[in-house]
Amino acid sequence: MTRREWMQRSALACTAGSLGCRQQTPNKIGEPMDGEINPSREDYITARKGFRTKLTRVGPSPEPSEMPPPLGVPGALPFTYPSGGLQLLAWVNPEVKTAGPRRPAVMFLHGGFAFSPSHWEYARPFLRAGFHVLIPVLRGENGQSGAYSLLYDEVDDCLACAEHLSRAPSVDPAKIFLCGHGTGGTLALLSSLASDQFRACAAFSPWPSIRTYLQGREQDAPFDPRAEGELRMRSPLYYAQHFRCPVRSFFGLGEGAEGEANLATAKEMGRHARGSTKDVGELTVSGDSLSAIAPSTAATIGFFRDLAGIRA
Repeated sequence: MTRREWMQRSALACTAGSLGCRQQTPNKIGEPMDGEINPSREDYITARKGFRTKLTRVGPSPEPSEMPPPLGVPGALPFTYPSGGLQLLAWVNPEVKTAGPRRPAVMFLHGGFAFSPSHWEYARPFLRAGFHVLIPVLRGENGQSGAYSLLYDEVDDCLACAEHLSRAPSVDPAKIFLCGHGTGGTLALLSSLASDQFRACAAFSPWPSIRTYLQGREQDAPFDPRAEGELRMRSPLYYAQHFRCPVRSFFGLGEGAEGEANLATAKEMGRHARGSTKDVGELTVSGDSLSAIAPSTAATIGFFRDLAGIRA
């Protein structure tokens, strides 16, 4: 299915299901629009090789939480993966660990800065749609080792986890999909810039520019929030011409001024991406940042199933 066909079908689905697709205008919050940014000619992979984040605070994520016990996440088992000398934990459906027919998999990146059983519930519809599901817990989260860096070193964890997942006996390594919500959506966009591992990416309520996120949340930055290089390396917007797979970003119509600013920035990101013939789109659905997850997931399942060759 072509991008145009998919977008047309999604637009019809929005109308039929009262999902409220509409045009948005830029908001004063966030990134300048309409060509005022300076996109990077260098792809994100190359840029990361020449950059080292300078953390001004080294420690865990700003959301302290203990790791849930295995029985606290029904239908999921722990899955250990190595990342840069760290041994980190993910959660997967049990079939991932057993030999069997190879199936597509969805790596779901949770919102916030700690994993909770509710995140598994958000990912469960992908299981019912025929995908394996994995949710990584990242460095500095839930008592794990490693330093939280706010959307930079965590990219390495996502790529390492996807690589480890690709070697599981029942996973099709050519059909690993990436999906994330909130900060996880931003991380999904960055990861799809940083690797060819993913067949496609969907981001729910992401921040295409970290500048928007940090307005009023400066305390979450373990780096100098005035440092231009630190901000650009955490902002997919600047690398939009270099996405490595098809991408869809979803925003709820009830997310308020910040959501409208993020949508406007996503449209600017999409404009730059499509100018380089990348398959990148942005859509609106009903709801706020949480209630929009369900309709975004429904649309994403169709998107992923088409690319995976799964027929209803």
